[in-house]
Amino acid sequence: MIDVVVVEDHPMFREALTRAIRARDDMKVVAATGSGREAMKAVRDLSPQVCVLDLGLPDIDGVEVLKCVVSEELDTRVLVLSGDGDSEVVYALIEAGASGFERKTAGPGELVEAIVAVAGGETVLPKELLGGLAEQIRAHRSPPGPMLSDRELEILREVAEGFTAAEIATKLHLAESTVKTHLTRIYDKLGVSERAAAVAQAMRHGLID
Repeated sequence: MIDVVVVEDHPMFREALTRAIRARDDMKVVAATGSGREAMKAVRDLSPQVCVLDLGLPDIDGVEVLKCVVSEELDTRVLVLSGDGDSEVVYALIEAGASGFERKTAGPGELVEAIVAVAGGETVLPKELLGGLAEQIRAHRSPPGPMLSDRELEILREVAEGFTAAEIATKLHLAESTVKTHLTRIYDKLGVSERAAAVAQAMRHGLID
């Protein structure tokens, strides 16, 4: 049995969705509300498998309810509902911890199937948003930083502290020529030609603090 909390501020839509869920033998509506505060209490007290969550609530908006469910590590998966929603908004919701997104224009049967899928561990998204979401993922993806060896990182940290090649060689018990060879490789990997630029590039990529 899939226990569901329905959170929707429009009474007629909430009632229609509740009826559609109750028409199934394998699902049960354990609470239905139009309030974000009541939604949080229901999720905490009843631990439903799925919370169907409208974004536009009159007291606490749906995003805040979602953040609470995630931050409190409650054992409830959240299917977000909205009258609209572009790929950027949906990307942010999934990143915030939502298990799925559906538009309210979807039919009751489609929404019920989405609830079943979310309860089963799937991530549910409208097909027409998939292309835009792929673009969002590519846009938010950080470029990989250059791969430096442990020794190269060690030397780069010393460079950032202002030590010369000779001083680094003494500190690390290396030949000065070895340190200079490492520095050449570091510059090549970072695409720079001098010390200050190497340090700045490394910090930009998060390689050193």
